[in-house]
Amino acid sequence: MEEQEREKKRVPARRWQVLIAILLLLLIYTLSGFFLLPWVLKNQAEKRLPELLQRPVTVGQIQFNPFTLQLKINDFIVRERHDHEVFVKIDDLLLDVAGFLSLSNRALVLEQLDIQGPYCKMIRNRDLSYNFSDLLEMLKVPATDEKDPAADEGSAVHFSLNNITVNQGLVAIDDGHRDTVHEIAEIVIQLPQISNLPNLVKTDVRPSFSAVVNGTPLNVKGKTLPFHETLETHFTINLDKLNLPYYLSYLPGERNFALASGFLSTRLDLVYIQSEKSIPRLSLSGTATISDFLVSGKGDENNYRFISIPELVVTLGQGNLLAGEIFLDEIVCRRPEINLLLKSDGAYYLPMLIAAASADGQNAEGQSASGIAPAPKSETEKKSATKITFRLGKMHLQEGLLTVLDRRVTPAFSRRLYPVDCKLENFTTVAGEQAHYSLNLESDLGESLAGSGEFTLEPLEVNTHFDLQGLPLPKYAAYYRPFFAGKFAGGQLSLAGDVTVAKTEAGDILMQLEELGCKLENCKLSTPDGTSVLSLPHFELSQGVIDFDERECVIGLITGDQGHLNLIRRPDGTLNLVDLLPPAEAGKSGAQAAAQSPAPPTDDAWHLLLTRGNLQGCAVTFEDKVPPGGRTVFAGDQINLRIDQFGTGRNETGKLDLKLRLAKRGKLSVKGAVGIEPLQAELDINLQKFPLPLLQNYLNEYLDLVLVRGEFATNGHLSLLQGEARDDKIDFAGDLSLDNLKTVDSEQAADIFDLRHLALSRFKYNAQPPSLSLEKALFKGLQVNFIKEGDGLTNLEKVVVKEAPAAADKVDGQPETDVASDSALKLDLKELALDDSSIMFLDRSVSPVVEIFFDDLNGSVTG
Repeated sequence: MEEQEREKKRVPARRWQVLIAILLLLLIYTLSGFFLLPWVLKNQAEKRLPELLQRPVTVGQIQFNPFTLQLKINDFIVRERHDHEVFVKIDDLLLDVAGFLSLSNRALVLEQLDIQGPYCKMIRNRDLSYNFSDLLEMLKVPATDEKDPAADEGSAVHFSLNNITVNQGLVAIDDGHRDTVHEIAEIVIQLPQISNLPNLVKTDVRPSFSAVVNGTPLNVKGKTLPFHETLETHFTINLDKLNLPYYLSYLPGERNFALASGFLSTRLDLVYIQSEKSIPRLSLSGTATISDFLVSGKGDENNYRFISIPELVVTLGQGNLLAGEIFLDEIVCRRPEINLLLKSDGAYYLPMLIAAASADGQNAEGQSASGIAPAPKSETEKKSATKITFRLGKMHLQEGLLTVLDRRVTPAFSRRLYPVDCKLENFTTVAGEQAHYSLNLESDLGESLAGSGEFTLEPLEVNTHFDLQGLPLPKYAAYYRPFFAGKFAGGQLSLAGDVTVAKTEAGDILMQLEELGCKLENCKLSTPDGTSVLSLPHFELSQGVIDFDERECVIGLITGDQGHLNLIRRPDGTLNLVDLLPPAEAGKSGAQAAAQSPAPPTDDAWHLLLTRGNLQGCAVTFEDKVPPGGRTVFAGDQINLRIDQFGTGRNETGKLDLKLRLAKRGKLSVKGAVGIEPLQAELDINLQKFPLPLLQNYLNEYLDLVLVRGEFATNGHLSLLQGEARDDKIDFAGDLSLDNLKTVDSEQAADIFDLRHLALSRFKYNAQPPSLSLEKALFKGLQVNFIKEGDGLTNLEKVVVKEAPAAADKVDGQPETDVASDSALKLDLKELALDDSSIMFLDRSVSPVVEIFFDDLNGSVTG
């Protein structure tokens, strides 16, 4: 028993010994990794590297993390052998090894390699040697016997290097042979990953390099599969601002122009890939850019600028050069300036690339515009040329400036067109494909012209969309003044449409006009005396089609908003719109009048159709100066009008939807069907809160009272059909109402009657034959003041104007017709009701004055 007890006590003791041993090993590993190993590395580096490089070497600080296997080195400096200037320097170096991944993959797995601030100074001596020539000799490896490739493949070391970066590098090159100094600064190298592990063979290796070389940015990027069977490789070729005038100066020949400036830059990718199933493919893609390009005249014309191109970018496509494919994805020319001069002798003054001069210094006749007659091609060259496939995906000229000066006329004509925008798409040597084009330009007068479409040569067909914008109406007054007397202030007119021109097999040319559009912006129209008639910020007509064979014009859509129409009816009854017509021409003979009279209408009249019209937020002001009571102004705003399928065809009806506000309070809604031939309408009318005081001036001719307040409303249906002979159909059915009506006499402003509400239910009116029916008339809150004055006249009698309007003069010999018999009105009232009404009777013609009140009158009469 004692022996077992001692054995039980020794077991925990052994466990503590093992634990203490592990802790001691861990402590030794930690201290060695964090402190001993960095000290050893620093001392060995400063001791052995100077012997190896034959140059002084210093290391600022080394840090190592034994748990993450991360190594940091600061201020690593290698100096020159003689003058001890800095030869190579690294500010910071970080090396991170993935230990677990390295063990699990049995390969070297580098998690990160980061080099910050590397510096190298390279010196080229006058004897063409370098300050590192001795190091190159040390790197030479003696030739060895060839090894078995199979053996090399079997013993290949697998690796995976990740996140390799170099930042803020600097290389200074002192070329003593040329007495020049070059500097490659801001070097950045990035290699995200490179690995020959079997599962990563198909992973792209994407190295990148960027720097500033003598002040010029340089960027190189690549992508390759170095361990894959396709050997797919991408090279990026970057060239920045090659000075074209310097190199073009070596070209032979005379020219009538000088290349004042121009730079060439490239961003090209050269890609090669091979495959057992197809031919090898070599493609060149990317961009080539010409910048600050200027061609000017020579000699006395050196100030003349033929062409100036700030930037011309050519984008190459993915054509296979080995198969004769030349693909250009895009050509972009930005902000070119072109001057076109027509001399007084009719010749065009254009730059000639090579002007081959004759003995007298003039261009030989029969030469091309370039001055060189092209040499004839051999049969071999012709066969070779047919194998080339050329395709231009897109060409775009942006914000161009074209100046035209024509000295053939006196005075010389000049015009400035800016911006000019031109596009060409899908231009190719492949037969049967369609090319697309567009042209847009603006003039110094503000107009713009745009054309776009596509074309084919066989069969010949051209489709063009034209768009004329910003035509200033006031500047063309001389053209429309004989037909229109109005004055435009502002106003930009735009026209657009599609024109199709095609050639039939018989040789006939056909042309059609579709998608016609018209737009009017910021238009203000006034009469010749300056009175405003129309203000129209926006009006647009679109989707128009004109069929000349069928004599039909279809307008798809008309829209307008925020328009304001001012109408004035003068005391003589004429409208101010008459002033927009040109004055009548007088003094012309009958022959002249007959010569200028329009052609008689034909039986085949044009058919007009408006598919949809929409006016939003418009306003109309009608000033009526006819009423004897004085000037009356009706104002309607918030007008929203919609018309659908409105045409001029026989029995053709369209839909109408009108909403507006009257006098800031009332609302009117009209909705239904209307037609022109014959005139007809089926309309639902809803009028609310129409202010009756607006009719005051019209009542003054008949009643001597003042409408203090009152609102009229109706909701019903109106039917209208124009007959051939006095049988027009006019029917209305609905409800009418008056609210808050108050009237006073004009002399003493005494109340005559007040009406809180009047409702006329199921009101029906028929014009043929004349009839009026009413289901119920309800007077609610009616207050009538009936006053008899001392002269025996009542206040109701005094408000009636005795003088009747002057009757129209009767024509001599015209028999009087029995109007009453033809216009007899049938009246049908089923119920008359009073609710909460009162009547006050005051008789001042007797003494004492009699005053009687009838309050709380309620009741109805039916039958």
